[in-house]
Amino acid sequence: MNEICFADVGCGLGSAPSDSYPVPEPQLVLWIPIVIGIITVLLVGATFSYLRVARKKKQLKSQMTEMQKKIEAIKNIDNDLDNINQVVDNAKKRQASLIMKRAALQGTPSTWIESPETLVPVTPEDEEYWSVFEKMRVTIPNVHISKLWRVQNKSLWSYYSFHKDRLEMNNIQPNERRVWHGTSSLDPSIVYADKMDGFMMQFAAKGFWGRGIYFADKASYSKNYSHTPVKSQTSDRPAPKKAELEMFLTRLLVGKEVELNQNMALTVPPIDSKTGMKYNSVTGNTAGSQVWIVYENGRAYPEYLVRYYVGSRDESRSPYESKKEASKSGRWRSCSFELDMPTSNLQPNSSQLTVRQGFWEYLSDSGWVAYDAANQALIERTFQDFSVTATSSSIVVIKGPEWEYEVDVAKMQQKNTQHPLCTEREIRFHST
Repeated sequence: MNEICFADVGCGLGSAPSDSYPVPEPQLVLWIPIVIGIITVLLVGATFSYLRVARKKKQLKSQMTEMQKKIEAIKNIDNDLDNINQVVDNAKKRQASLIMKRAALQGTPSTWIESPETLVPVTPEDEEYWSVFEKMRVTIPNVHISKLWRVQNKSLWSYYSFHKDRLEMNNIQPNERRVWHGTSSLDPSIVYADKMDGFMMQFAAKGFWGRGIYFADKASYSKNYSHTPVKSQTSDRPAPKKAELEMFLTRLLVGKEVELNQNMALTVPPIDSKTGMKYNSVTGNTAGSQVWIVYENGRAYPEYLVRYYVGSRDESRSPYESKKEASKSGRWRSCSFELDMPTSNLQPNSSQLTVRQGFWEYLSDSGWVAYDAANQALIERTFQDFSVTATSSSIVVIKGPEWEYEVDVAKMQQKNTQHPLCTEREIRFHST
């Protein structure tokens, strides 16, 4: 068979060529996929960004809600605290009012005078100045007082008296003593200016008988713990002079005491096996002095703050060499002040007395005179208590027709505490 050939095409074709022009296959433009990809990525990114922002907004809203709740809770707490603070303030005012009422009812020491100041100066022309000086000089022979202040803190005195009454209500003799206390680095104003506690366990250091408040019979012992006053710390006291020190002469409610060997682990007094109650204080001997330790606030009152120096007398600070010299001054003031032993305000109770045949009497200008029956009972009870327990008071206050007296059964002496000259008379027990 003859091969068919076509013009412009060639031979060997199985069919006749189309008379149409060939159409090329469509081709995708290269930049379109790129643009689509970019748009897709942007859309995905925008979606994630939106979701993230939405989540953050939700979290922030939740946090704001939580914060608002906390703010509201804090406001409620602050309101409650304000109410509590108001209650506390009212309670403190009520407490202060009750303390002052109690102080007005119970009275204050006879040596106190009307003064707005807590620290009241006691001058060398006052007999009590020399009573403090003589007690101090027993164990510090070359001591001289440059300043002496009586502490007249009614709130603190009321608190101390409350503790004294509490002991008596529990049938415990207060066993009040005058003892020494040095505050070391603590400024004494922390004690005497306080309206609540005075001597506080919060400032107590650990000693030979544990952590407690320590008091000494001998001034020479407390001298080692005396405070060195600093000018910047003594706003209510004059600036100190060279080598001056300060310590307290205090009233201490010993109560029922127990003598123990040194035990630094003590935190409270031990229990008395006879009564099942704790002793009120612990006592012992160290460095040649008897010491007493109490483990609670309110058991001591800072009666005097003594500023002193040791060595030669400086006339500008200590103008008189002796009480006798001071008594010759025109400003001398005598009183019935006695430091050695506290007075006892007993009530007659003859059922507790061992009956003795005889009676008590004092030496008047005209001879021996017997006391009346009520005072006989008071004096005899004091004598028997003191004879049995040396730590009991030897002094009892009695009332006569005109005057009030202190009768000391240890010294066998009667002192007129209301007479300007504080007249003293001998007493005796007349056996029959």
